[in-house]
Amino acid sequence: MAERPLFEVQLADLERGPKEVTWAIPDAWLKDCLRDTEAEPTGAPGEATLELTDTGGGVLVRGSLHVEIQMPCAETLDPAVYRVAPEVFLSLERSDVPEARVAKSSKSKRKAEPLKKKGGWEETPELVPEEAGSDTFSGESVVLDPFLREFILLDLPMVPLREDLRSGKAPAIAAPPQADQEQERPIDPRLMPLAAIRERLGLKKE
Repeated sequence: MAERPLFEVQLADLERGPKEVTWAIPDAWLKDCLRDTEAEPTGAPGEATLELTDTGGGVLVRGSLHVEIQMPCAETLDPAVYRVAPEVFLSLERSDVPEARVAKSSKSKRKAEPLKKKGGWEETPELVPEEAGSDTFSGESVVLDPFLREFILLDLPMVPLREDLRSGKAPAIAAPPQADQEQERPIDPRLMPLAAIRERLGLKKE
C-alpha cells in the first residue's frame, strides 16, 4: 500500500484564488528523500513555503524549501553541514483532461510536419504541447512530494566541504613556537676566555 503523500493540495481549494501553504518537512520524510545519496538530515526542522495558483488548464507552484543536511567532507570526511534552500517554480498541466476537451482541442491542432528548406535541408518541426515533455498531475488534487524531493536533490553540493574549508583556502595551522632569537644560548665553558676577550673589545652580539 502506497504511503499517503504529505504535500497535497485539493484543486477545489484553488477555485477562490491563489492558496498559500506552509508545511513542516518531517525528518523521516527528508531521510527517505535522501536515501540514495550520502546526505542525511541533521535533525533541524525543515519547512516548505509555497503558493499555488489555478491557471485554468493547470497549476502554477512558486515558493521555497528550507532543510538542513550533512554530508561527509570531501577532504576530511567530517560531517559537512549545509542549509539547502532551493527556490521552487513549477508549471503543472493536467494529464487527465476530459475526453470532450481533448477531442475539441485536437481539431485545432495539425500534426507537425517537417518543412523543406531550399537545398533540401529540413527544419526542426515545432512540438505541440502533447508531444513536449512537461510536469503533470491528475485527479482532484496536486501531489507535490516527488517534485519537492527533486528540488532538494538538485541543490545538494557535488563536492561537500566543511564550512571552514569553503573559502578555497585551508585553515591556517599554527607554527610551532620558536626560540627567542634575542635569547642567547648558554656558552660552552671552553669558550669563556674568548667571550671575555670579545667583551673587552666591544664586540658584543647585537
